Amino acid sequence: MWNCTFTTPILFFMIAEVLRQISIAQSSYLRAFKREPFLVLSLALGLSVGGAVVVCAKYFSVEAVSLCYLVAIVVSIFWSTRILVRFRDGVRRRNPPREPPMG
Repeated sequence: MWNCTFTTPILFFMIAEVLRQISIAQSSYLRAFKREPFLVLSLALGLSVGGAVVVCAKYFSVEAVSLCYLVAIVVSIFWSTRILVRFRDGVRRRNPPREPPMG
């Protein structure tokens, strides 16, 4: 019989991947405007996750590795939302909404 138990690392990775979909959707939206402001975020996320995996795998347990990944994803969501809001506000300043015609 196959035993399917949800351990803590699996749960952390599942939550992180579900949350990562927020950042992916935001990135896709900005790419529709032919912009790539997420490049720095992607590089920082890759370096931080890579460094955390090396350190946590050497000195701590697999739970620490998965928790570091989850924390990095949560930080990237806040960062990507900030990028999105700034971009959206800049677009609105350049193209203010038009008033509907009267009468």
